[in-house]
Amino acid sequence: PRPRPTVQVSQQRVTRPTPEATPPPRALTPDEIAALLRPGVPTAAPSPQSSGSADEIARYYAQIRDLLHRAWRQPAEVARGGGGSAEALIRVHRDGSISVRRISRSSGNPVMDASVMRAIESVGRLQPLPAAIPGPHRDITIQFELTPGALSARS
Repeated sequence: PRPRPTVQVSQQRVTRPTPEATPPPRALTPDEIAALLRPGVPTAAPSPQSSGSADEIARYYAQIRDLLHRAWRQPAEVARGGGGSAEALIRVHRDGSISVRRISRSSGNPVMDASVMRAIESVGRLQPLPAAIPGPHRDITIQFELTPGALSARS
């Protein structure tokens, strides 16, 4: 048997701004939501009567994106190499359970892709789907992009 390669554990940590230092998020437009989540969002603009539903859906997708990004540990060795991005797909059922977790667009770097998979596998359940989302489940795509500025040396 061939010896397994050693895995280097990063001694870098991701620092995030404190909630007090972060300005409150602005409401996303339907076009912005569609661009962020691609197949997970209907592309038709909501009618004025459904703007409350669109806001509810936008908040739900933003919560999912924020939760998964908080769970993600960016691999320092990849970030130093110039960044990268990957997309993950999750299938969320009406009760908030997740039945599908997979990389839908690879970054081309196995370390980066593995870090994204660890993040989406670490979240066991989400909030139930809002009533404004039809059907028994929704496939949601989340983009993960390395941000070299978010890495700092451990003190």
